[in-house]
Amino acid sequence: MFQKGGITKTSSFISIPAFYASSILPELQKSDSKTNFSCFLKREKNDEILCLVNSLPLIKADCLKFLIDVRNQIDRNALLASIPECAKYLSSTNIVVQTYAAHAIERLLLVRPTNDQKQTT
Repeated sequence: MFQKGGITKTSSFISIPAFYASSILPELQKSDSKTNFSCFLKREKNDEILCLVNSLPLIKADCLKFLIDVRNQIDRNALLASIPECAKYLSSTNIVVQTYAAHAIERLLLVRPTNDQKQTT
């Protein structure tokens, strides 16, 4: 079920936090730019970071969109670890990736703690 605040109900067959931790977050954290050969042909300032945020823009945008949609299903520590990862995509040359990164940061900062998190923190 999807509402204004993101996904509110999920299937019990798929663990959203586990999928995020095993597939989405590692893609956002990828530090191997060897897969994008065009980065080696065009040398710009701060080459490594530019190569990382500009490689596979469709995949990066999808990962950011997934994070936006399931932010209420992921624990607080994983969300806090995701903010710096999203911030680096603000420097992407792809406007879609930039927009999703900015939107993800905004949504992550606006996530309210659940009742369980209020009692434990």
